[in-house]
Amino acid sequence: MRELDVPCWTAGGYLLDYFTNKPWRDMDIFFPSKDIMLEAIDRMKSKGYELVDIYDPNIIKGGAVIFKWEGGLVDFMINGANPEETIRTFDFTVCCCSLDSEGELVFHKEYFNHIDKRRLEYTGGVMYSDIQQRLKRLKKYISKGYGIDQAGIIHWIDGVMEQQVQIFTNRVKYTNEFDICKRSIKC
Repeated sequence: MRELDVPCWTAGGYLLDYFTNKPWRDMDIFFPSKDIMLEAIDRMKSKGYELVDIYDPNIIKGGAVIFKWEGGLVDFMINGANPEETIRTFDFTVCCCSLDSEGELVFHKEYFNHIDKRRLEYTGGVMYSDIQQRLKRLKKYISKGYGIDQAGIIHWIDGVMEQQVQIFTNRVKYTNEFDICKRSIKC
């Protein structure tokens, strides 16, 4: 991220893979504004990185631009003005962690506890508006060995149903309130 030389942060699955010693497949890098993301895109292109795909904002909130980078894929996205806002949109606590280019780690207060216990807990956040994407994410984490109890699955279903009503009435709430922790780390 330092190579981009713009304000940015990574969050979600890349950090989960890192903290569970799994190989990373892709990294989401978030930017505080479209202008800063466009600057980073220009830098990637000028350095010869291959542009792989561009996602429509209707599929991924805010859209995404995907590059090949160091053996994996890197998704450039806008989702919140800062790392805290970004992770508040995430659906499960095991995704609610971000690391900025200065080495500040921001995470849900239960992040490491839920990773350790392989517990899947719905936060109320909404990363995807498409019901199929949300179902795929639930299946993905259950397939990775994360468990969700009956109350948790009911909470998730209620959240999905409420979001569908909000989409229909054009009142989508993308963020959720929960306690945030911050720590500086050496990168």
